[in-house]
Formats: sequence, structure tokens, C-alpha cells
Amino acid sequence: MPIEVVMPKLGLTMTEGLIVEWKKKEGDPVKKGEILFILETEKVTYEVESTENGVLGKILLRENDTVAVGVVVAYILEPGEDAAVLEGVIAKKSESQEKGGAVKSGSLPSGEAVPLMKAASRTDARISASPLAKKTARMENIDLQEVRGTGPDRMIIREDVENAREALASKTDLIQVKDGVIPGRREVPFTGMRRAIAKKMLASKVETAQTYMSNTVDAGKVLAYRKAVLPKIQEAFGVKVTITDLMMKITGAAIREHPIMNTQWSDKGILFLDDVHMGMAMALDDGLIVPVIRDVNNKDLAQIAKDRIDLIRKGKNKAFLPDDISGSTFTLSAMGMFGVEHFTSNINLPENAILAVGAIIDKPVAVDGEVVIRPMMNITLSYDHRSIDGAEAGKFMRTLQAFIEDPVSRLEDQMVQDVSKGKRITIIGGGVGGYPAAIKAARLGAEVTLIEKDHMGGVCLNRGCIPTKTLLQSAQVITTIKQSEVFGINCGDYEIDFGAIMNRKNSIVETLRNGIQKLLAARKVNVIKGTASIIDATTVKILETGEEIKSDNIIIASGSKPGK
Repeated sequence: MPIEVVMPKLGLTMTEGLIVEWKKKEGDPVKKGEILFILETEKVTYEVESTENGVLGKILLRENDTVAVGVVVAYILEPGEDAAVLEGVIAKKSESQEKGGAVKSGSLPSGEAVPLMKAASRTDARISASPLAKKTARMENIDLQEVRGTGPDRMIIREDVENAREALASKTDLIQVKDGVIPGRREVPFTGMRRAIAKKMLASKVETAQTYMSNTVDAGKVLAYRKAVLPKIQEAFGVKVTITDLMMKITGAAIREHPIMNTQWSDKGILFLDDVHMGMAMALDDGLIVPVIRDVNNKDLAQIAKDRIDLIRKGKNKAFLPDDISGSTFTLSAMGMFGVEHFTSNINLPENAILAVGAIIDKPVAVDGEVVIRPMMNITLSYDHRSIDGAEAGKFMRTLQAFIEDPVSRLEDQMVQDVSKGKRITIIGGGVGGYPAAIKAARLGAEVTLIEKDHMGGVCLNRGCIPTKTLLQSAQVITTIKQSEVFGINCGDYEIDFGAIMNRKNSIVETLRNGIQKLLAARKVNVIKGTASIIDATTVKILETGEEIKSDNIIIASGSKPGK
């Protein structure tokens, strides 16, 4: 059976991709893991690999086609199959979809190359479109007959009309006159990234109550602190801490004091986010992108510098993955490297605020009644006044200024540890408290030992929550079958196989348990099966073997004990 090659979904927000280049031609042999084609989303370029061995039998969509997620773009013939088999599959699938009625987005007929601008044929005389879509189409002079609907029952929505407009614009040639190109003019077609930037920047201005607040702070102690820690971190980790690294760390600490800054606006209310994932505005040759340093408050300066360097490398090599550039909760934009003293930034939706950091410039200021030269830095906050009141923004800026002008008290406890000493942590209990703690501690650089006398995952996974939910799910299916006649469905005779129900439950538990084991192994956590006895504040003894384990810290996460 020929294997479908589909446009993959690389992230939660991805709806379509542009085929940039086919690396294989029809008839070429392909091996599992070889690159078939390169796609481009709004912000990343991705190499799509073959999942099987075979021959590339048919390419349905060509280079420069924009394709919805899930649409078949090609077929791979398995060893021994020929083109006749492929033609039969394509014909059969097209016929079945024609009989099935409306074609939904993401499941277009596999035998046809259908770009997003091309509409599937409509048999109904009346075009189904929302009022806003019709209004937008009239304003943009777009023929709705040529627009593919992705709304309910293939209804055309405003976004479909906007996508159609962009598709038409991208195909517009350079400005020409009858005798050739107008001298002195050059039109460069929009890239996917430029369109994404334009759309997001406009939305930031139109959809938010964007307000600004600025302050000038003394950066002298930040410079002194960097000078003090730079040699140590550079020697231990081989990375160079920058002012941007320090500002991301300091800003994260200030956000922790003012949770309203780490929020998002929604139709139902203000969404408060626990973890601070710091967006770092980065300029590329062809646009702007915001990679993310995750959980910035739980990382030391060395790790932040490592993450920044890694993201810069990915940006230069166009190697970002969707997770690298999504999920930020607050963004920092620094222009000091360009000597820019003061600027404002547009909010990076769906965040509620962004901080613009200018260059550090020596300026005359009044200190204790005297004029002195101090290294001063301008910081400007852009925030959404729908979610954040001016007073709250002012409190945040006051805290941020205090942290910048006295960073030692906020950064010293986060000072990078010398990895040669190896922080040792022993965790007793592999339940829902113990194994996540082990993974997080290992991720932060600790040498972790996890002791569990029973199965990994604790009571919740093995005897409580998960098994109960799987059995309840089976019970719900049985109840639905019993009540099926209410819905006009007669299921007839059915049998309940309790053994199969239990096997399903056991299989789900085993799968989740193995997943935990793989996560622990990936973080190189030393897992010991046995009963732990605490000898003193730094020593744990395994009762079954007599082995004693020394550590710097002991975490007790033994949890609950099932009743008999």
C-alpha cells in the first residue's frame, strides 16, 4: 500500500506550510530518515524526512505551494509496488471524498495538488461565508469563488479571505510598465516571516491598549557585578555573560514580585502564568524573531548564557524548532549593542508586556548634591492597559530599578555553582512528587539518586488515579452501549470481557511507567529499587543491600500508603 507523505504539524499554532524545495524527484529511491522536502512556516524552516524505505512515486504539491497541515503532498511506493497501484489508490481516495461531500481543511483529495488559494469545487449556488468575510472580500476585491473555506461546514471566514489576499500578493511580479521595469524601483516579494511580522505587529497595535512607561536607571552595579562574575563563569563553563543575560535574570526576579506582569489577556479573564519564560527579541537577516529561554527564574547566569548562545546559533543556521520560538510569557528587547539610547517595543502577543533596554551611556547626574558621571541606562515598559493598571506597572518599574541598582542581593543566591563539586541529591520516593523532583534537579546539574521500593509513579499511577480512570472509561463505554437506543442506535448483543478491560488498564499503566523510566534515564538519574532508611542528615541506607549513599541534600517524597 503506498505511503502518504503529509504536511506535518510542527507546533500548536501551525495551520499551513510552504514547500520550499523538494530534495527528491519522482522515481528516486528513498530511505527512512532521508530528507524528502524542506518546508517553511511563518518563522522556521524544517526538513521533512521519510518515515519508510521505498520509491517516491508521486509528488502532488510542488515548490512554492502553501499547503494546509495534514494534506497529502506525495506518495512513497513500498518495495515491489508500481505506479499502477498508486494510480488506483489516488483514484479510489478521490472518488470516496467526492461521495463524502464537503472537503474539510487538512483532508483535501489526495490525488490533487490543491494550494490554499484554490477553492474546492462548490455545487451550491450560494457561497457560505461569514458577514465579516464578505465585507473583507468586498474591501479587498477578492472573489469568494476562489477562496477555500475552513470554517464550520466549509464556511469562508475572515482569515480565509486574508490568506487568499496574501496568496495573491505573493504571486505579484515586480512592478512593470509596457517597456519594462520602472528605473530606480525594485519590489521584493514578502517572505513568510515578513508577513508574520507584519500581521503580529499590526495586531499588537490594534488589539491591545498598549501603554508605555519609561525610567532611567544607574547601571554601575550591574557592570561591576558582571565584571566580578565574568571570569569565574567563563573559566568554569566557557560562556561569556552579557548585560542582556543579567537583565533577563533581573527582570525575571522583578516579575516574580509582580505576577500581574506575567499574564495574558483572554476573552474570559486574565490568565496568570506561574513560570516566567523569557522571550529574547532577536534580529535575523530577513526579519525579527523571539526565541525563548524557559523558566528563567530557576536558571543561573551560566545556563542563561548557554541558552542564549545556543538560540543565536540556531537563528544564524535557520535551525529553530517550533518549541524554540513559542511559549514566552514576557519579552525583553535590547538595543544597546547598536548604541540606541531609548526606544519602545511592541507587545509580543499573546503576552501582556515587553521591556525595551537601551544602551548604557555615561551621563552627568546629581548624586548627594554633586554632579558626577554615572553609567545610565534607559528602560521602557510597553504593557496592555486592559490587564495591567498603570499603578501596577509603576510598582513593577520601581522594583526593577531597585534590582538593577542593587543586583547583588537578587543574583548572589542564584550565583552559578562550581560543577566540579557536583551537587548530590538523594530523593526517597518515586511517586508524583519524587520523580518530577529528580528530573528537575538533574536538569539543573545535580547528581541525583532516586530510591523507590515499588513501581515508579507511586500510588497515583499504579493503584489510584490512572487505573481508576481507565476502568471508569470502560464503564462509561458500557453505559453508553446500554443507552444507545436513546440515540437511535441499536447495538444488539454485546459481551463484556473483564479480562480485556483489566489488560487495557495494565497496559496503560505500564506505558506511563516506562515513560517515567525513560525520562529518568535521559537525565542520568541513578534509580535504586529498595527501602531507604535515613541514617543522618547526609546519609541514606538501603535496607535490602546495606548500601549507604552520601549526599548534600535529602528529599523525602514517600507519599501515601494504600489502606488495607
